[in-house]
Amino acid sequence: MGKNSLDKLQNAFENGNKLTLSEARATMEAFFVPNNYDYGIVRVPVAIGERGVGKTSMLKDMAAAKKAELRVFNADSTESEDVLGLPYISEDPESGQKIQRHAAELEIFRAPRSESGMGVFVIDEIGAANPEVKSQIREIASGQLGDLKVHPNWVIYGTTNPCTEQYTAVKADDWAIADRFFPVPMHVTKDETLDYWRKYDVLPEMLYSFLLMNKNYIMGADVSPRTWSSIGDSLKKFSAAGLPRNLAIKNLQNQTSQEIAVGYATYLERGNDKDKYPILWEDLLQCKGEEKKEIRARLEKWVQEGQTALVGATKQDLVSHLTKKDLPELTSDELKNFFSFLDAIADSYMEIVDDLLYAMKNGKSISKFLKEIVPGTRLEKQLRKAYKDHLERTDTLSN
Repeated sequence: MGKNSLDKLQNAFENGNKLTLSEARATMEAFFVPNNYDYGIVRVPVAIGERGVGKTSMLKDMAAAKKAELRVFNADSTESEDVLGLPYISEDPESGQKIQRHAAELEIFRAPRSESGMGVFVIDEIGAANPEVKSQIREIASGQLGDLKVHPNWVIYGTTNPCTEQYTAVKADDWAIADRFFPVPMHVTKDETLDYWRKYDVLPEMLYSFLLMNKNYIMGADVSPRTWSSIGDSLKKFSAAGLPRNLAIKNLQNQTSQEIAVGYATYLERGNDKDKYPILWEDLLQCKGEEKKEIRARLEKWVQEGQTALVGATKQDLVSHLTKKDLPELTSDELKNFFSFLDAIADSYMEIVDDLLYAMKNGKSISKFLKEIVPGTRLEKQLRKAYKDHLERTDTLSN
């Protein structure tokens, strides 16, 4: 019996070391070099993960960061004719014979048009491609399809859901194509999923805030990250259309569960009581005057009442902001607000303070604030430790 071409991917997903989103991105970036097809086949790194975890978006972000041209080829909805275009009859200039050619549609047969001169070609949903398209993918990975050569500056990537009956429409016995795959199994964390939703404004603010407080719903048995993305889009449309809240909640229950719908309805009923919602990073870092005093009072109240979930959700949103690539340095006022938050929670939430200081990765700011903090306090000790850790990390990187 033939070895299924997808078994290798599925085995990697079930039994391999699953990578976080950041680890998968770093692995994919390692392949971002011109290909040399003269030395044989080129391995195609394939991101394997549940639907809606951001596999394709990860590659789109990478292409943008690398200033590369991006093309996404949807293998699950493609017939073999779509790869090369419709066939037509042409005359061979040497023999004079009539031959069949194709109007090539794939961009990888020309040089990428980008600032870097490189291109990222994503074959989306490899696992659901039909046998003929899989055969063409195999040839592309070898550098040539028919009489067309793949330009070496196109880096080919793939994505697929876990290769189970739930996701895979067609399974073809083809061990040769498996040899061209480099499996990158992914298990995106709940925090990474929240970061993705925040970055791309996928969810309405209230739904994002609700899931920030109830992370167990993000990847539960009732709903997947992609379903939440669809729900977010639906709720935005309901709001724009002026649908009553109870109708939106009924639609939410149809897509999730009664428990989630009731929980979200209860969350919405809290209305404008800010004490019941986490503080988003924009409000925390950019507050001024009376608003700054109000946020400080709210934090102190949470600490006094032991509102760990609210403090933790506020921390998570702030970490999501602080760990963005190419984030400009915080302004003087933003730094003061940041350290005011740490000061308010330090006595009760040491681990949260440590997480934020690590995410900040800014030794100069920590050193500057050390001069202003009251000596001997718990926060002062944490700041000194964070500054020492920062220096050690810097030494390690420089070596």
